[in-house]
Amino acid sequence: MATGDKQCLVALASEPSLSKIRKRLSGRVVCFEQLLKKSINHQGFDDVLAKVLPGREYDGSLKAIFGSGGKATQENVLQALNGYIEDLRSQTKDLLADI
Repeated sequence: MATGDKQCLVALASEPSLSKIRKRLSGRVVCFEQLLKKSINHQGFDDVLAKVLPGREYDGSLKAIFGSGGKATQENVLQALNGYIEDLRSQTKDLLADI
């Protein structure tokens, strides 16, 4: 399952009544930031940057990750993506897949 809804994942991980669903999804969820990182690794940073820049004003995490616009560097973007992914992983226990 792929999602950009981090609040939903945190709620799913912390709500005891959802334990059966959580078990079924364990290790099978991919977040938006993981997809971005995977895209950078496969398509190249410049291609992804060109596609993301026009829409970064409409998404909070994109705005933070690619905040410097055309001056964003691959190193800084990957560092920010890793931070988002690890933070979400710590809040959602074992929901996120290892991709």
